[in-house]
Amino acid sequence: MKPLLSAAAAQIQLLDYFYYTALTVAALYENSSGDEQAGWRDLLAAHCEQLREWAENYPPTFADKHALVLAEIARLEGRDADAMRLYEQAIRLAHENGFVQNEGVAHELAAGFYTWSRVHDRRTRSCGGCAQLLCALGGAR
Repeated sequence: MKPLLSAAAAQIQLLDYFYYTALTVAALYENSSGDEQAGWRDLLAAHCEQLREWAENYPPTFADKHALVLAEIARLEGRDADAMRLYEQAIRLAHENGFVQNEGVAHELAAGFYTWSRVHDRRTRSCGGCAQLLCALGGAR
């Protein structure tokens, strides 16, 4: 897909590419080889930087996505307090700006994090339930 991005300049596909690639890399990171992780760290940093730039220029559209990628990076780096704060920020920003689908994704990733880290058992159930409801409302399956 990357070779085709130049044809999509100033198109929303660029956002999808940077956002979903970063989330995919974060999801696959821990089960990959050391060599893959090294390359993916660089890719994750580059995609996060692009999202940061967009978030600074127009927060209502981009800040929730940047916060969620930062949360996933914090999770991978073992910075649990930062990850918790950033998941909450991503959820709040997505909600405030009407991105129901992104709110659902953020709830789902936060629930996975809380389940994994065993932090706040009550929050795990809450985030997971919210993710299911928001996905249903947004038409996601």
